This record gives sequence, structure tokens and C-alpha cells, in this order.
Amino acid sequence: MNQLLYRGISEADAAAIYGAWLLGVRPVVGAAITCGPALLLTDRLPDLSAVPVEGEPAVRTALADPLRTAGALRNFRDWRRLPVGTAAGVSSEGLLLFPAEQFSLPDDAAELTFPGVLDTVGTEKEIGDALGRTAKAVRADCEAGLFGRKAKRTPTGWLIVRASWEEKETQADLLPLLLVFATAEAAALWNRPTEDVRSAAAGAGHRAARLEDGERRRAGRTWLVTRAAMEKLYGDPAPEKWRAFIKERQAARPSPEHS
Repeated sequence: MNQLLYRGISEADAAAIYGAWLLGVRPVVGAAITCGPALLLTDRLPDLSAVPVEGEPAVRTALADPLRTAGALRNFRDWRRLPVGTAAGVSSEGLLLFPAEQFSLPDDAAELTFPGVLDTVGTEKEIGDALGRTAKAVRADCEAGLFGRKAKRTPTGWLIVRASWEEKETQADLLPLLLVFATAEAAALWNRPTEDVRSAAAGAGHRAARLEDGERRRAGRTWLVTRAAMEKLYGDPAPEKWRAFIKERQAARPSPEHS
């Protein structure tokens, strides 16, 4: 996704809608509309005449060609760019497919960015240092589910949302773990060699393949990278890998105090 924009809603609501889109679920409020390289997070879907798609509950289409409808629906569910000439939007009521000519990006849309998101997530050692505990103790807490969905296992260890021990769990708290990855984790999701991603994070290799401050952060022996940085270098993650990742995230238990 090359453009992440929002209009008519607060930045916090836009972030929540984006989180729902990454999870492949309907947003609680507002809507996400994708067309070409853009994803617009806004207050509602366009008011268009559309018909239900047979066999697809809560899916409507304003596309005349069933093949275009099927292609747009498939790409949308794979978090991929839609076929040329099509657009799609999702709200709490369901999914709408429609011709691209019936959508235009508003001139006053603002870009949604996540400055500082790398610092909202910490490794076992970083969280341990903040809590006055050992990394081993924090790892044991993660494995016992005490951080709930605010922690995720990566090939090189656990990543934990820094506010995990301070605040009640909300959807917004879960977003950083969808936006920040250890390099080995990102390499698996994007089907890339781990060394290529690590080199990009370390600033090695060709200039066009290097990540900058704000796109990556050194955390001890681990490099952390953002989703935006991975999209810049490699495009969208592999659908089957992202789907498995999301399934694992959704299966994670909330922390005990919030269950």
C-alpha cells in the first residue's frame, strides 16, 4: 500500500480502522476504501446502488461483470492491490465492490503515519530493564500468556508493547505488533532472505535497499523494522504468510486481568 490517508475522522479512529484492515476484520466505526495504490480511512462508504454477491454474506457489488467482482474480492481478501478499474470498501456493515471511476481521493485527505512506532515495542531485555527484571523472567511471562495479545513470539525472541503492564488492553494497543517486526520475522512474512532484510536494516548494500532512522531500530543484537519500510522495499507481504500471522495473533489470549 503506497498511500495511507484519512479524512473526516480522527487520527485515532483512522489508526483503529487501519488495524482492523490489517487483521482482515470489519472496523467498528468508519470505513476503509482501497483503490489503486491508496487506502483511504474515512467515516463511511460511498452511497452506491449495489446488489448482494451470491454466496458471500455481507458483500455487495456495483460491478457489472461477475469476473471483475470475483477478482476484486479475491485481491481484497489477500490484502493485494485490486484489479485495474475496481475499488472496494469495508465498514461494520460489510464489503462493497464498485468501479474505480466512482471514487476519487479527497484533496483534503491527510497522510496517516506512525512516527515513533518503533519505540512503542520492546524486546525481552528492554522490557526487563524497564521493569527491573531479567530478560529470562520476561520471556517466562510471555510464554505464560501474562502479556496476552500485547506480546508476540518472533524467530529471535519476544516483542512486547511497552504499555502492556500499565494500561487496559484496547485495539489501539495491539496495532504496534502489526507494524513492527524483527528482521527474521519480517523476512518470513515477505518471503525474503533474512540476511537481505538484516542488511537493509543495518544500512548495508545498495543505497535504494537501505533503511533509515525511523524505519529501523537496533535493539541489542536484534534489528526492528516497520511495516512501511518493508512495503517500501518489497511491496505487500505474502498473503498466505500474513494470513497465518494474523490467525496466530487473533488466537492469542488477552492478558488474564482482561479476560
